[in-house]
Amino acid sequence: MQLWKNNEIKRITIVFLFVLLIFIASSFIATTTIINSYKNYFLNYNARVLNAIALKYPEMDQSIIDEILNNGQASTSDLELLNKYGISESSLLSSVDAVKEEYDNVLYVNMSLTIGLFLFIIIVIFVFLTKLYKKISNLSAYTLKIMNGNSNIDIIDNNEGEISILKNRLYDITRILKENNELLEKDKLSLKTAIADISHQLKTPLTSLYLCNEILQDEKDIHQRKVFFNKMHQELERIEWLISALLKMSKLDSKTVTLKKDKIKVCVLVDDILSSLSNMINNKQIDIGKRGLDDVTIIGDYNWMREAISNIIKNSIEHTNKKGNIEISYEDNPLYTEIKILDNGEGISKEDMPYIFNRFYKAKGSSKESIGIGLALSKTIINSLNGNVSVKSRKNEYTVFTIKMYKN
Repeated sequence: MQLWKNNEIKRITIVFLFVLLIFIASSFIATTTIINSYKNYFLNYNARVLNAIALKYPEMDQSIIDEILNNGQASTSDLELLNKYGISESSLLSSVDAVKEEYDNVLYVNMSLTIGLFLFIIIVIFVFLTKLYKKISNLSAYTLKIMNGNSNIDIIDNNEGEISILKNRLYDITRILKENNELLEKDKLSLKTAIADISHQLKTPLTSLYLCNEILQDEKDIHQRKVFFNKMHQELERIEWLISALLKMSKLDSKTVTLKKDKIKVCVLVDDILSSLSNMINNKQIDIGKRGLDDVTIIGDYNWMREAISNIIKNSIEHTNKKGNIEISYEDNPLYTEIKILDNGEGISKEDMPYIFNRFYKAKGSSKESIGIGLALSKTIINSLNGNVSVKSRKNEYTVFTIKMYKN
């Protein structure tokens, strides 16, 4: 049944059956014609003979006439009687030869049709196999070109049949392999860029550590030594944060981390984040406002979402002036849960806006300690948890980050 689904085999089978049907019909018609001709000829012939005899010899034995008409043939004694009335055996044989000649002609036609049909089937099979071999040969050449690295070949086939399906599947495989190769090349380039960026980012704190270490070796003043020790501690924390953030991003990029799909209350998550950032908030005397219902929830991994939102709020704190305001609002709808983080800080320039979520990108107003990876990590986490994050800003007026976590 699987073979019958092949449209090429269907077409050949239908043509063969059609020709076979014509042959059977023509053979039946020819055979019927010769039999009817045979019967009609002898009936007419016998009728003419018997009619002539009956007119000339009325006294002819009626039993002979009945036997000829009923049996279609005469015995030896009957032939002798027919000879008496002028009917010879040779005249009967000549009529038989005439019918036999007609039969031979019909038989010749039937044999010619049979041979013609046989040759036609051979030709059809030969053409089919030739086309099939050509298609297979083309597929072999196509696969050889792919092996040689040429993947820009279009063999899409809109025809029906298993060969056409195979060609389209090979094309799909080639396209997928090409896309995977392009992704691998992009990953290599990204890895190369990331390594260069990491080296650059690590160079600054490491250089600072070396300098502090050299100064401390000769520094006698206890107060100055404490200053340099604090500086070294800050640089070590910076290195630790950078390495930690890069490890987290690499896990998300490689999809080696399993993200949970828990139901999280947004109010609980926000309170936890604000508690961990309380020192930063108090040092800048920033007023934090919250607006949203307690039953608003999102679906995601608590720890990763905490990391993502914490980085955004931390970024808002860093770019908000002392005694500034930050408002965190959240609301629910049937499609998604929306979280907004609005500050009245220095804002983001139009030049920086398109690159704000790029890795290692530092806006013009960023501090020297900024690494430029926090917002990139937040975006990666949120995207991995079926959400997105966007930003709107006006310089020296406001910045608002909008997080949408989709429910489907």
